[in-house]
Amino acid sequence: MNTANITVNTQSSIRIDGSKVLYFDPFQIASQSHDADLVFITHSHYDHFDPESVSKVSKADTVFIAPASMEQEMRKIAGDVELILMEPGATRDVSE
Repeated sequence: MNTANITVNTQSSIRIDGSKVLYFDPFQIASQSHDADLVFITHSHYDHFDPESVSKVSKADTVFIAPASMEQEMRKIAGDVELILMEPGATRDVSE
């Protein structure tokens, strides 16, 4: 496994740069890259759901994946962008 494309930003915030740019729980992001194809939010704790950091990495066509329990919070930041809400234990292919 090549780990050169994996960046740990801080705490549990991870960026994976491959054919798509993936962010998991963007937190305390310093620069505005606006390069995220997919943003995964695992839960609503402040250090996993940081709206300011999400806005720094997202772009017009970023797809957000988050727990269904966070729908209200996610709609505030996702706007008209695609939002995939997941229930615990559910799976979905988001590679397209």
